[in-house]
Amino acid sequence: MGGSRTLQSARFHITVAHGQVAIRKGRRSQNGTIRLRVPTAVVRAKAADFLKGGKPQPVAALVHHDDHAIVGWYGARDRGIVNYYKLAGNIYVLGRLRWVLQTSMLKTLAGKHHSTVSKIAAKHKAKTVTPYGLRTCFEGRLDRSGKPPLVARFGEVPLKRDKYARIIDPAPQTATRPPKEIIRRVRRGRCELCGDRPPRVEVHQVRALAALDPATEVGKAMLAMRPKTIVLW
Repeated sequence: MGGSRTLQSARFHITVAHGQVAIRKGRRSQNGTIRLRVPTAVVRAKAADFLKGGKPQPVAALVHHDDHAIVGWYGARDRGIVNYYKLAGNIYVLGRLRWVLQTSMLKTLAGKHHSTVSKIAAKHKAKTVTPYGLRTCFEGRLDRSGKPPLVARFGEVPLKRDKYARIIDPAPQTATRPPKEIIRRVRRGRCELCGDRPPRVEVHQVRALAALDPATEVGKAMLAMRPKTIVLW
């Protein structure tokens, strides 16, 4: 006979196994073995923030940020929970949460670029070398003048148990959003029409892209960039 006893904690299900199979010196192979498991309630609760009607939804507040910031925002959440639950024997159940985050991320990027999820997935899918070997993930890059591009990744950490992992429960922090993309554009100090760096730049905004005149230089540039703002001097 055998069985197990499950204890509840705020973060894990803690299972104490009671095996009756003797292996050596009369000791039972599983008796008293402690196992940690990911509570299904955790998966449901964290996924719920990105679901509507049971389907993953984009995060509207992120649409105006660049691809690097969007992928980085989702990637940080994915890595945080996966690394926290690496000791869990059923870490594979986080696959559902990863799929929800991934779909929400792709829908957010698709909304930003007025594209489809499949095209965005093909554009951002990449392979990268990690401590776990070659992994397929999604990347968002931010090009920098004279410097290597910044790369943000999502999904590069495998959902595999690591029995030597350490659980680090950080102090609660206030959730933050990536800085506004328009702020980064203004800080560059570059006119987005001619490329010059004047002493001062200004942000011009239109209510709708449909109101732009494609025959004008400004209208043509904004329609090509697709924002409702442009930095000029």
